[in-house]
Amino acid sequence: MIEVYDDLYTDDFLVKLHALSRDLPWGYGNTANRYQYPQDSILGKGSHVFFGRRIYQKHSPYRIKNHAPDEFIDVLENFVFKIIKDNSLELQGIDINLQLLGQDGTVHRDFYNNPQDRTIMFYPHYKWDESWGGAFQVLDNQDNIIDEYYPMPGRIIYFDSTVLHRALAPTIANIPRISVAFRMNKVENNS
Repeated sequence: MIEVYDDLYTDDFLVKLHALSRDLPWGYGNTANRYQYPQDSILGKGSHVFFGRRIYQKHSPYRIKNHAPDEFIDVLENFVFKIIKDNSLELQGIDINLQLLGQDGTVHRDFYNNPQDRTIMFYPHYKWDESWGGAFQVLDNQDNIIDEYYPMPGRIIYFDSTVLHRALAPTIANIPRISVAFRMNKVENNS
């Protein structure tokens, strides 16, 4: 399941989010597909490393780490409650990613266990041109490209978190590809 949503946000809101995104405390240690314990080790090995950070993490109902700007939560609430109208989704984490030329992501899944888990991928750019690259690619189990979507301004890609995918880097220098990944669990009777 993959759904793409465009034109949900005004240009001035996207300019604000783009500026806000550029000022976040980026680190070079957002490692995907970690295969060493502990998973949150800055020295942990995985398939690729981006600039990024986990800015929200729900460890338990009572232990939540939140450094997400309110505007990101506004995007999430608008999408979940007004666009798709699905109150069974519960936020588990928010990851921000920044890729530059040469930082192609590898094929991965966001979650492996529950096919009901979802990812809401948001692009806070105020402008993007397809000639800049940066496609979000969906792949089959043999790594064949099924479809690809560019990180157009304000675009949201809503998908089953078990879908194989990767994010390609921009194809030109000094243009950051920024994405905000909302990690969602589908829960029963969440009203």
